[in-house]
Amino acid sequence: MATSTIHIGRLPDNILLEILSYLPVKDRCISGRVCRRWRKIVADNSLWRHVDLLPYKLNLHKMWKIIRAHLSECLQTLRIASMYFHSKTRAEVKPALSLAMLKDLQERCPSLAWLHLEPGRVTEIPNASLLPSSLTHLTLRKCFWEPHWLKGSAEHFSNLVYLDLSNTVRVDNHDMKDIGQFTQLRTLKLDNCYRLSEPGLQEIAKTLTSLTSLSLQCCDTTDLVVHHMARHLTALRDVDLSGSKSLTESCLPSLVEGLTDLEQLSLNNCKNITANALMPLQESTSLRRISLVHVDAPILESDVAPWRENMPHCTINIAV
Repeated sequence: MATSTIHIGRLPDNILLEILSYLPVKDRCISGRVCRRWRKIVADNSLWRHVDLLPYKLNLHKMWKIIRAHLSECLQTLRIASMYFHSKTRAEVKPALSLAMLKDLQERCPSLAWLHLEPGRVTEIPNASLLPSSLTHLTLRKCFWEPHWLKGSAEHFSNLVYLDLSNTVRVDNHDMKDIGQFTQLRTLKLDNCYRLSEPGLQEIAKTLTSLTSLSLQCCDTTDLVVHHMARHLTALRDVDLSGSKSLTESCLPSLVEGLTDLEQLSLNNCKNITANALMPLQESTSLRRISLVHVDAPILESDVAPWRENMPHCTINIAV
């Protein structure tokens, strides 16, 4: 029995639009060259609500072409590399963004809510207030930081609830005072910001009382910082303290007592915390996941077996 086939060109526009929505940006643009009909479909604003340009090496000229050709008031999410590496040796680095481009982006895309820059130089953007004020989520990963770059911008970013500065160079304790002004923040990630120490971490623990998620991987988090977290950040549900070399088991009882809504806790590679740390944690009725992976000194299943029985509502991860 012969089977009938339908050529893709015969599909209705709405079906083609759905198919093209699954393509990466480069393939989507190439599809627009097939014919006039496909070009019209590719130009549909619904295809350009969430744009991920991180996989591509785009210089300033190419960035301008994409913004002018495809980005509009429908844009909600944008992920871009704000530096252009000209050669394979990455020796020649040029900015892929300009102040004029940021201004045009604000005017064209008033609904932009998520902006992700990686890697980048915030020195190319003299003032954080030059970014769209509509942002609710801002990620600046692997960037070169300018001291006090966020100072005085809390009012400009009145809707900002998510801030990720992971692996960003030169973020220090003084910047925590500026970040502390963003009292509406719900999520803060400061992973591998190696200049942060106890005074700066205490600052955010005292001021960002609306936080529900806090990630401080490989920061110098101490028992005193955790004490302030338990006292002030009572809304926390997700805490990641992995790689905190100064942290000891003595801080965990106060964490359980203060954070009554805590659901996830990561203590991976905290060398001073062993399976015995699970003893005070079993008092928590809200915890749903604990991660206690130690690469250098793996924890045995026999060490945590008693705690699994005492915490049937909680998943305990010790696997490497």
